[in-house]
Amino acid sequence: NSNSYSLFTQVMASCGMPVNKGVAKDNKESLSDALKSCLECDIIVTSGGVSMGEYDYVKEVMKELGMDEKFWKVAMRPGKPNLFGTIAGKPFFGLPGNPVSTMIGFEVFVRPAIMKMLGRKGGDRIEVEALLEEDVKTKKGLTFFVRAQTRWENGGYVTKTTGQQGSGMLSSMVKANSLIIVPEDVDTVKTGSMVKVKFLS
Repeated sequence: NSNSYSLFTQVMASCGMPVNKGVAKDNKESLSDALKSCLECDIIVTSGGVSMGEYDYVKEVMKELGMDEKFWKVAMRPGKPNLFGTIAGKPFFGLPGNPVSTMIGFEVFVRPAIMKMLGRKGGDRIEVEALLEEDVKTKKGLTFFVRAQTRWENGGYVTKTTGQQGSGMLSSMVKANSLIIVPEDVDTVKTGSMVKVKFLS
């Protein structure tokens, strides 16, 4: 259950006060009970159970509890099966279950929401242009968030990936201080290209 620890830390780093409601079983009754207990919080965040699997009940149960669904599935990687809606006037974020997908989903969707609720206009993550030190291959039709190490060198930023980019590869997430953002209309970014980078701290 690595996701509870990473989310707990990400909430704290976003100036929020995390409340860990534990792990729900893969059945509607357990999930419903767990989600009802979350309604006391200002923001509800879940991890897992939002894809197309046999036991992925989060979307169904949240709708039964009164969620107004805003979107489900996003053209991004990692983290395509993101779910967002509102319930009792509160934002609900159903993040994917793969560890890196959860962390990236939080960074892209949840943290900006927390920042806005705290009155911080524009968020607080710095975005820069950086010189790419290696080829990066992606896939058209999806915005990619590539884990990277970005540094200042010789009067400008340079960046390179931190290794394998699978959604279960926590090691490359731990090593990253930034994300290279590759737009959906690109499938290969060549060495020496300038890319957009978002710092993670």
